[in-house]
Amino acid sequence: MKPSDEVFELAVPHEAGHVLVAYSFRVTVQQIAYRIRSESSGRIISVIAAPSCAPHELAEQERQTHCVIAAAGMAGELVATGRYDPANLSAKNPDKKMVSMLSHASITDFVPAAQEIIEKNRKAFDLLCSTMRERYPEIREQIVASGQPGRYPLLDKEELDEILSAVTTRQHKVHTQLGRAAVQIFAANDRMNQILIEHLDPTAWRAKPPGKARTIAAIFTHMHNVRCKWVRLTAPHLKVPPQLHRAHCTPQQARAGLAESAARCGEMLAEALGGGGGRVEKFRRDGWARPWPVGLEMLCYMLSHEAHHRGQVCMLAHQLGFPLPNEVAYGLWNWEKLWKECGSSGGPGYDSFSR
Repeated sequence: MKPSDEVFELAVPHEAGHVLVAYSFRVTVQQIAYRIRSESSGRIISVIAAPSCAPHELAEQERQTHCVIAAAGMAGELVATGRYDPANLSAKNPDKKMVSMLSHASITDFVPAAQEIIEKNRKAFDLLCSTMRERYPEIREQIVASGQPGRYPLLDKEELDEILSAVTTRQHKVHTQLGRAAVQIFAANDRMNQILIEHLDPTAWRAKPPGKARTIAAIFTHMHNVRCKWVRLTAPHLKVPPQLHRAHCTPQQARAGLAESAARCGEMLAEALGGGGGRVEKFRRDGWARPWPVGLEMLCYMLSHEAHHRGQVCMLAHQLGFPLPNEVAYGLWNWEKLWKECGSSGGPGYDSFSR
């Protein structure tokens, strides 16, 4: 039973890529080891924490993270040698299988992101590769002397922590950016609601629509009350605003209530997507619904609910004979102005993400 020097050398940048990119996303790596099975020459493996739950239950961000980590072996080969082994694209390749479970995209689609991380941490990558090579002769002797299959550690977690201590972590940065963007997006979303109420004819507020449709007053109080439910179920440590009563709520009360519930939703989104110490881990949209892992899906659901009801308000105002001015309808699409009115001078994308 004898390790293959050639196999080892080819695997060094591959496994170093996996490990370094995992560290950049703060995914736990227990060790790098040489594994021998029966009479085979064996191979290097990286013991990296698997996704936290079944693929269909993962938030999109976690799926993307693990796809980039899976593609990092190919990226490591590219950085070290300028090419990657075509065997990486085999249907039996474990990295390719991982990506296929988590995404409809190809593993090659995630290689550039992994390669960028490695290039930005090139010194740590080179140090990891050289340390693996330094340890190999000793491990090789152990395998030959033992003659037994098993896992022979090259580097344990403490050693990896020391070597990769300077790796630029991306997950916290990405979370912080997403959290900041989500807060700004939801603030702009509420600004649209405020504009509608501000320019709505007061007579339309309680005008009875045809059929069994809600009044405009009932729609806006419903939007506020649903937000309160999201906060109460998802982030109970936050102060939940008082609910509004559709039969008695005035436009002024609705605007004040919506402003308060929008602020609480912003705090909830900041914790969910910006690294809130683990206090907001699941989005609970209703008591009967299965909780979702926090992610962009949470924000999209919240925005979809609001946009749906804004569309109803615009339609009802028109049907009731109180159409909103054209400048109001067009103003809902002037995102640069909306962002500035919410205190984001740079406009969409410029204040939330560093360029």
